[in-house]
Amino acid sequence: MRILAIDYGSRQMGLALADDKIRIATPYRILPAKEEDAFFIELKKIIFQEKVEKIIIGRPVSLLSKETTQTEKTDFFIKTIKEKIKLPIVIVDERLTSKMADKLLFDNQTENHAIAASIILQNYLSRTSGENSRSKIDVKD
Repeated sequence: MRILAIDYGSRQMGLALADDKIRIATPYRILPAKEEDAFFIELKKIIFQEKVEKIIIGRPVSLLSKETTQTEKTDFFIKTIKEKIKLPIVIVDERLTSKMADKLLFDNQTENHAIAASIILQNYLSRTSGENSRSKIDVKD
């Protein structure tokens, strides 16, 4: 099964892809987030072209597990994507993924979101590979 991860950002969205058999996430693309209709048209094209069957979305919270302004924006995006895309959507904790991506890229913000999406997806793949894995991570269907 092909899985797409999305790292939500106000200006751009990072995308990463993986196959659940190979279990290696790779950065895919950056899409501008400003024009919602254009974003969803392009996202639907990618889902069709790449034969995506599941979407993983990172949900940011603070290190103290508190919701932030970015959490609220991401929650609104999640609600919208669930209305527009009829695929299973899994929400995962994305704490520190953007900081990890920044370190990997030495603060190159252009690629940051795609790398963060691949980290989110790789974490999901790694944590769902063993028995009782659902209890090990914060996953919301």
